[in-house]
Amino acid sequence: MYTHGTQNTYEQIWDNHLVYEESGKPALIYIDRHLIHEGTSPQACAGLKAEGRKVPAAPTLPSR
Repeated sequence: MYTHGTQNTYEQIWDNHLVYEESGKPALIYIDRHLIHEGTSPQACAGLKAEGRKVPAAPTLPSR
Protein backbone atom coordinates (compact mmCIF):
# COMPACT_ATOMS: atom_id res chain seq x y z
CA MET A 1 0.00 0.00 0.00
CA TYR A 2 1.29 3.48 -0.85
CA THR A 3 2.40 5.52 2.16
CA HIS A 4 2.86 9.24 2.51
CA GLY A 5 4.73 10.28 5.63
CA THR A 6 3.53 8.05 8.44
CA GLN A 7 0.04 7.40 7.02
CA ASN A 8 -0.91 4.74 4.50
CA THR A 9 -3.43 5.40 1.73
CA TYR A 10 -6.40 4.13 3.78
CA GLU A 11 -5.52 6.40 6.72
CA GLN A 12 -5.17 9.41 4.42
CA ILE A 13 -8.57 8.77 2.81
CA TRP A 14 -10.17 8.23 6.22
CA ASP A 15 -8.72 11.45 7.64
CA ASN A 16 -9.80 13.45 4.58
CA HIS A 17 -13.41 12.20 4.87
CA LEU A 18 -13.91 12.11 8.64
CA VAL A 19 -16.67 14.51 9.69
CA TYR A 20 -17.18 13.64 13.37
CA GLU A 21 -15.81 11.07 15.77
CA GLU A 22 -16.83 10.40 19.37
CA SER A 23 -15.38 7.73 21.61
CA GLY A 24 -17.49 4.57 21.75
CA LYS A 25 -19.69 5.56 18.79
CA PRO A 26 -19.42 4.93 15.04
CA ALA A 27 -17.54 7.64 13.15
CA LEU A 28 -19.38 9.87 10.67
CA ILE A 29 -17.63 10.14 7.31
CA TYR A 30 -18.45 12.06 4.14
CA ILE A 31 -18.68 10.02 0.94
CA ASP A 32 -18.92 11.96 -2.29
CA ARG A 33 -19.25 8.97 -4.61
CA HIS A 34 -20.98 5.63 -4.43
CA LEU A 35 -19.90 2.83 -6.72
CA ILE A 36 -22.82 0.86 -8.11
CA HIS A 37 -22.69 -2.80 -7.15
CA GLU A 38 -22.76 -5.07 -10.19
CA GLY A 39 -25.78 -7.01 -8.89
CA THR A 40 -27.98 -3.91 -8.85
CA SER A 41 -26.48 -1.88 -11.70
CA PRO A 42 -29.25 -2.58 -14.24
CA GLN A 43 -32.03 -1.57 -11.85
CA ALA A 44 -30.17 1.50 -10.59
CA CYS A 45 -29.35 2.71 -14.10
CA ALA A 46 -32.92 2.09 -15.31
CA GLY A 47 -34.25 4.12 -12.37
CA LEU A 48 -31.91 7.02 -13.14
CA LYS A 49 -32.85 6.91 -16.83
CA ALA A 50 -36.59 6.86 -16.01
CA GLU A 51 -36.13 10.01 -13.90
CA GLY A 52 -34.05 11.72 -16.58
CA ARG A 53 -31.00 11.84 -14.30
CA LYS A 54 -27.40 11.37 -15.44
CA VAL A 55 -24.54 9.67 -13.64
CA PRO A 56 -21.62 12.10 -13.27
CA ALA A 57 -18.30 11.07 -14.75
CA ALA A 58 -15.71 9.85 -12.27
CA PRO A 59 -13.03 12.44 -11.54
CA THR A 60 -9.61 11.96 -13.06
CA LEU A 61 -7.07 11.31 -10.34
CA PRO A 62 -3.66 12.94 -10.61
CA SER A 63 -0.77 10.61 -11.36
CA ARG A 64 1.83 10.09 -8.69
